[in-house]
Amino acid sequence: MYDTQDTIYRSSLERVSADTVNSLLKTSGDPYNWETNPSQVNVVGVAQYDPSSKKPIEYTLSTKKMAMLKSTIGQTKTQSMIGDQYGFYITLSPLNSTETIVWNLTSTGTPKESAKDIVKIERDVLYNPFNSDVLTSIKNAGHGTGKPKDYGSEPFPTNQYDLEIYDYYILIFNRGVTSTSVYINQYQVMSENDFKGHDKYSNWTMAIPESYLKDGTNLENNFLYLKKVASTPTTDMDAYVIRVPKGTLPSEITAVNALPQSYRFQFYAWTK
Repeated sequence: MYDTQDTIYRSSLERVSADTVNSLLKTSGDPYNWETNPSQVNVVGVAQYDPSSKKPIEYTLSTKKMAMLKSTIGQTKTQSMIGDQYGFYITLSPLNSTETIVWNLTSTGTPKESAKDIVKIERDVLYNPFNSDVLTSIKNAGHGTGKPKDYGSEPFPTNQYDLEIYDYYILIFNRGVTSTSVYINQYQVMSENDFKGHDKYSNWTMAIPESYLKDGTNLENNFLYLKKVASTPTTDMDAYVIRVPKGTLPSEITAVNALPQSYRFQFYAWTK
């Protein structure tokens, strides 16, 4: 009888743990922007929300949502998802050093070290501990043969409120493209001549002037364009629009800091 009870309890714990991890990593929560007003949250989820598709980007974690998950409300809502009878411990670590914890959250009450039986669930995720967001991108832009080619990104929204608290940058990683011009909406940020004046294997970080972005009361879409991209068949480039808090130094906006990196998400649960 006791063996049967243990099996039932563990099966229940495994199921509720898996459901909790899926809710956290595969949804943006309810409402999807709960991190802007945590007092109104119904269900927490930490997947980054894509405003163009109006869907969560599964296993890509929002820096702001992860920060708010550690608030009292975030922790309480996480506890309610798994159930008050269970304890939990969550960590994030680099894939190449899972013992190095860069983020963690634990429940109150019985600690993990005192638990008789522990369920562990691991997932690989994308996360950026630096407080920035990739809003849109154009990847592998090149023309190979024929005429130079134009590219356009998925839209990214801004409004007056966003421009008051964020700065916007274009981050370019060039792998041999010889010429292009870069636009935000109808405004040129970088010309063909500017591009030709640099080493064609350089990376660039360029500020987007506020006047180039939509600043209405409601959210409106902006677009990143690469025009007349010239390259060889084996060369191309990537361009990203990055949003960072006001006052962030341009020197801090690098591939390591601004773009999500691979991390190991570990979820532990036990009966209190």
